[in-house]
Order: sequence, then C-alpha cells, then structure tokens
Amino acid sequence: MTITISPVEINDIKPLIRLNEAAFSWMYSTILFDGPLKESTIDAMAERRIKSLNKQDEKSESQGKESPAKKPFFFKAVDDSTGEIVGEARWMIYYEDEELTKSIEEEVEDRINPPMPQMRVQATAEFGRILATTKRETLPVPSETGETTTDPGAPIKLRKR
Repeated sequence: MTITISPVEINDIKPLIRLNEAAFSWMYSTILFDGPLKESTIDAMAERRIKSLNKQDEKSESQGKESPAKKPFFFKAVDDSTGEIVGEARWMIYYEDEELTKSIEEEVEDRINPPMPQMRVQATAEFGRILATTKRETLPVPSETGETTTDPGAPIKLRKR
C-alpha cells in the first residue's frame, strides 16, 4: 500500500471526523457523545473545526511577524490505490513561550459552549479539565525562583514546543 501525505483541505474535515470516530469509537460513542455520531453532529463538529482553522489563519496573518507565535499544521494520509483518507496528523508549533490567560474553567467553558448535538456535556467538561490541567502541570516555564504557580486561575507561561 502506497500512502501520500499532504495538507488537509476544508473538504477533508468531515471524512476526518468520521475516521476519528471509527478509530476512537469507545471515546466518541460512549464517553463524549451519546452513541454513534449523527450527520448533524458531524456537521456541527466540522463547522467548529473550520471556524477554528480560519481563526488560526487570521491570528497568524494579523500578528504581522515573519513567523507567528504559534502555527497549526494539519496533514492527511491517503491510500493511493483507493483515494481514501487513512490517517491524520495535527500539530501546533509554538515558536515562543505561550502565556495562558484563561483559567482552566474558562477553557472548559470554551470547549463545551455551545454544546454539540449529542454531546455528553459533563464528560466533555471533565475531559477538557484533564487536558487543561495536564498541560499546565507538564509544560510550565519556571519563574526566576524556579517555582511554578499553584494558583489554578493565575496566568501561566508554557514552554515553546
């Protein structure tokens, strides 16, 4: 099987959501959503992802720098014999340390609002809380004293990555 890696295009978003659901059905169908994703849910997820991509592009362009503070990269793997998307990779490259100004709870609210069709809001909130907490515990830049803040609501600086 020959695979071609190429950048994701807007028309790839829905097939990638379906691929992710198939690959992680236990998470999608039983934890974050109330069963297999319906077309209306896939549409809503695609719309949110497209808005996010467009927002990232706008931020990169408006920063007026030669290289932005951060930039997303999205790639797909396509089976050359069938033309089917068989994989996906998403990276966010941070060229500078990232300052988080939102609290964990604000990040959780952003993740669950507006809620997607079929979303298990409480489970999705907990998942978002785990991700936000882990990021803060794993990537902080120590202060000049070598300490990191223990205040979960305080701004925190994360390492470039």
